[in-house]
Amino acid sequence: MQTLGLWGRTSNILVSLPYSRGTIQGLLEDSPDEAHFSAFGDLSVTLNVNLRGAPSMNREEFLAFRANPRPIIGASLKLIAPTGHYDPDRLINVGSNRWTARLKLGTALILEPSWVLELSASNWFFGDDPDFANGRKEQDPLFTLESNLIKRIRPGLWASLDVTYFRGGRQSIAGNRLDNAAKNLKVGGTLVIPFLGRHAIKIGYANGVIIRYGDDFNEVLLSYQVAIR
Repeated sequence: MQTLGLWGRTSNILVSLPYSRGTIQGLLEDSPDEAHFSAFGDLSVTLNVNLRGAPSMNREEFLAFRANPRPIIGASLKLIAPTGHYDPDRLINVGSNRWTARLKLGTALILEPSWVLELSASNWFFGDDPDFANGRKEQDPLFTLESNLIKRIRPGLWASLDVTYFRGGRQSIAGNRLDNAAKNLKVGGTLVIPFLGRHAIKIGYANGVIIRYGDDFNEVLLSYQVAIR
């Protein structure tokens, strides 16, 4: 991630290239079977821009802003390119074989000096996958609402309660409309623990509370972050 000033506003660019390794188990013609995979996923680039409340600042201005924070409004554009490994003969792949874009608008409200409420709305737009195993796959836009109640414990150390609502995303395969539109609610939490100045561990958990379409799930996230000067 690189932070920069864009049109006089605080901004950052995040580039991500995921790598996946795992095993899929299931039934193949009523017989148990499994498949192993190991490959890079799709490359994504995200641009975040603060529209109101956080102009580009030097160190002294940033410290003054942290001492007296104000509400922030920001926008985000994320693009995912079809660079990941993809096998058209398989139903499940690491790569998506299609372009994806997300537009997002959000705000951060200061409830108390150590409590922040983040609210955002976003829309995902999906390109077509012409090589899907059962025929061309198309997907309607997916709308999401997110809220994060954040407790800042000390600089760099924070925890949050996260709620996300999904709606839409109905798919068509080979011209046939599927009954798989989402209307799901996910609840979870996040904890970020800094260490050695520029390093941090992020721990997250999420549970599917309401599932209109898709599998019920319990999701655990563990990631390592480092700030490069």
